[in-house]
Amino acid sequence: ENFRTAFQENDQDEFAIIALRSAHDADPYDLESLLSLGISSTNELDQEEALKCLTNWLRFHPDFNGLPILSTAENLNLDQVEQAFIDASNVK
Repeated sequence: ENFRTAFQENDQDEFAIIALRSAHDADPYDLESLLSLGISSTNELDQEEALKCLTNWLRFHPDFNGLPILSTAENLNLDQVEQAFIDASNVK
């Protein structure tokens, strides 16, 4: 956890991604790893990986996994993921 955070905080996303992928492989449902991997992938301009991780973060998060948009397709595009996060921000 500390190595992943240190790499991200020091703008060393390529190293953070390596550490985060290991954590994700160990527990594919870990919300912290998914969110951090999505952020680092965004920083590294890997849109496909970022969208996959951020979508899964929403799908596995107990507060947001019931969002209707998440049941529309396996792989969401950028606009759909953006809408899912907007919808999630309105959940209370």
